[in-house]
Formats: sequence, structure tokens, C-alpha cells
Amino acid sequence: MRGLSALVIAALVAGCGATPRTMTTTSPLPASVTREQVGAREVVVLPRPMGDQVAVTVWLDAGTLDAAHASAALAAAELVASSAGPEVSALVVPDGTRFSAICARPTLGPCVASLAQALGSRDVPEAAMERIRRSLEDRRVRGLASARREAETLAVSAALGIELAPLGETEELATDDVRQFLDRHYGSARSLWVFVGGVSASDVHRALDGAAEATSSASRAERDADDSAPRARSEERP
Repeated sequence: MRGLSALVIAALVAGCGATPRTMTTTSPLPASVTREQVGAREVVVLPRPMGDQVAVTVWLDAGTLDAAHASAALAAAELVASSAGPEVSALVVPDGTRFSAICARPTLGPCVASLAQALGSRDVPEAAMERIRRSLEDRRVRGLASARREAETLAVSAALGIELAPLGETEELATDDVRQFLDRHYGSARSLWVFVGGVSASDVHRALDGAAEATSSASRAERDADDSAPRARSEERP
């Protein structure tokens, strides 16, 4: 998680107009940036003039490589994002999952609490699963209808020597698989929270105070060099 946090911080600092740099976990952060543990979470605060808006991003170090079927990781992220609120988006990559939201500074506490509660929930309603299955299937159909995307998928599959299913397979998506993925991998100790906006570390502490913290039943998976090849990817919702 610390390696991921260093990359995230470097990208955010570069994106905010600072001089691009390579950062490691031992490199000093810019004076305006704070990074610390708040409960089980790793938290980064980047004060920036954004009026009354605060960009909140949560990174989890679990992606499609951690799932028995890629669709389970995609469905878990979709379920959490939709539960947290319509303003929350999710992006799943092989080694991680990102949730993004724009919160109003006066209501940062309730906004963070809603996202934390969704991340800690293990409830997988069948009605929501049916909606997610339809959503994934619709995106598969659109992808298959695109000659360019089909060519890209075939090219990447040939280069990696594996059959790449960008959104997994519909028949593999079982409710129990999604619930198990949430239980095994969605935990506060495996999360990095990044706050960008007109906030201070004390503002963030107050927002996180009392926010639900979930415990994951599995630790971070060990990776072999050959496991770094992407097995699946997804598009940001909606």
C-alpha cells in the first residue's frame, strides 16, 4: 500500500502544477502535504484552492487479479459506488480499485461517512446484482460492437499469451463471489484516502471521526513477476 500511496501522491502533486518528480516512501513530501494513519486508514491531505469543493479519492489495493473471476471485482466496485451515492465513481484495474467523489466542504463529514459505510458493507442485494449484470452485459455488447476495441483486445491477448476478457464473463458472476470478494479485500487497513481541496488535516480528522472501518479477512496477495500482466480492465462508471 505504501508503494501505491507514493505513486498516487506523486501523480497528484504533478497534476496540481508542481514540478514532476519520482517519489518513494522515504522521500520528504511537499510542505503542504500531510500523510498519516487515521485509525486503520492511510490518509493524504493536499490543501488546494477549490472553493467549497473537496475531491475525495479512496484507493484499495485489490483489483481483478485478486478475484477468482474478474466480474466479481467489477461488480463489487459498482455495488459500493452506487451505494455510496450518485456522485461516486469507481475504476477497477488489475492491482487496485479507485473510488472518487466530490464533496462539499460544509458537508464533508456526512459525505465521507456515506462512502466509508458503503465500503464496509457486505450486503449484496440480488436486485442490485441483476442491475449490475445487465450493466456489465451492456458494456460487453458495446465493446464487441466496436471493431477498434475488438482489435485492441485481440492484440493484447496475443501479446500476453492469454485470453483477455475486458469485463469478465456474465455466467461467472455469482452473488456469493461478490460477497466473498468484499469480505476478503475491502478493509480500512488496505485503503488510502486522498483529500484535495481547501481542507486541513484537522478537517479531515473530524470528517473521518466515527466513520465506519471495515476489516478484510485476507491480507494483500503476493505477486510473482508473471502476475503483473493485466487479466482484465474496466471503464469508469457511469
